[in-house]
Amino acid sequence: MKPLHLLVSILKRMGRLIRYRLDLRRPTPWRALREARSAEELIRHAWPASARNLALAAAFLPLPLQREAAIAYLCCRALDAFEDLSASSAQAIQGVRQAARFLCGSSAAAPARPERRGSSDSDPLEAFLAAELRPLREALEALLPAQQRRVKRLLLRLAAAMVMQIKKSAAATEPADE
Repeated sequence: MKPLHLLVSILKRMGRLIRYRLDLRRPTPWRALREARSAEELIRHAWPASARNLALAAAFLPLPLQREAAIAYLCCRALDAFEDLSASSAQAIQGVRQAARFLCGSSAAAPARPERRGSSDSDPLEAFLAAELRPLREALEALLPAQQRRVKRLLLRLAAAMVMQIKKSAAATEPADE
């Protein structure tokens, strides 16, 4: 890498690091998220709001890896919304599976967003991401082919693990037959 390119790369990383550090404790930028006109703009606002310290640490990564990490993380948060905010175990399983297939491009239909509100601080942003699967898919499809394969493999494995956990939790809470 030429010295000038190296300097520019370092300065860009430092700029992202400073921006994420300043954004670390700010409230979620709801207006900017709702008004995002592109997948890139959505990710630019959702990544630091959702990932917080992880976004700060990822600022040290080269930009292509940081983008891959941001897209993968936000897609995982969307899957988590279907797991946590669905009204029933059956709906959670269906939502997680359908969201993963949609994000990975094997389904044209995105699932309906989960209806429950949730109680944790992260639930509203997760619910928002679950409703914004199309821009997340668009961002995923804009990655390089090797990056797409890694993220899609991660999403499918995570979805399978979530489904197993949902089934296990549902079985544990079912009343025993007498």
